[in-house]
Amino acid sequence: MISEATERVETVPAVYETISEEVMVKPAYTIWKKGRGPIEKVDAATGEIMCLVEVPAEYKSVSRSILKTPAQTRTVAIPAEYKTVTKRVVDTPATTRVIKVPAEYATVRVRKEIAPAREQRTPIPAQYQTVTKTEKISEGRLVWKSILCETNVTPGVVSNLQTALKLEGYDPGKLDGVIGAETMSAVTKYQQAKGLPSGQLTMETLKALDVNLTTGN
Repeated sequence: MISEATERVETVPAVYETISEEVMVKPAYTIWKKGRGPIEKVDAATGEIMCLVEVPAEYKSVSRSILKTPAQTRTVAIPAEYKTVTKRVVDTPATTRVIKVPAEYATVRVRKEIAPAREQRTPIPAQYQTVTKTEKISEGRLVWKSILCETNVTPGVVSNLQTALKLEGYDPGKLDGVIGAETMSAVTKYQQAKGLPSGQLTMETLKALDVNLTTGN
């Protein structure tokens, strides 16, 4: 016997169960977003038309563990251990004897240095490439420009604009009092030709075309 029978106390760990539930991670809120439309057109040179939009609340699924069975202890019986031991006894006492071992030879190949290591340099000519680069000559800036908004545009004002463009030699399409793609294309061509800010219908452009903004229909 190498160890007697004993007992030991083991701890049985608690058992947990994972459950999922929905929790709100971000409440509903409102945010300003960019507007749209040919008159309210927004680009890098103009201000922005903003609309207040409500964004709904966000939720996510969260998992958590709950206790299903609490931790507990139990007693485990450990039986005695036995081992079979084999013994060795001397049958013949140790002695010594002399054994002649002949020498061993082997052919070995070696490398002999006949010239020391040296460094040889080969010139590599420089390579050049012509590169075109753009340099900033002035800082960017934002400026306010007055534009024709939906609050002050009427079919009569648009008709006056289309008539003025046609008289200047720019085709606005039908004289129908509606700002469409052809009318805006004619406006842009007129602005570029006169050196005016282009891309939107500014009050400066209307003034240059002598458009009457008091038409009531």
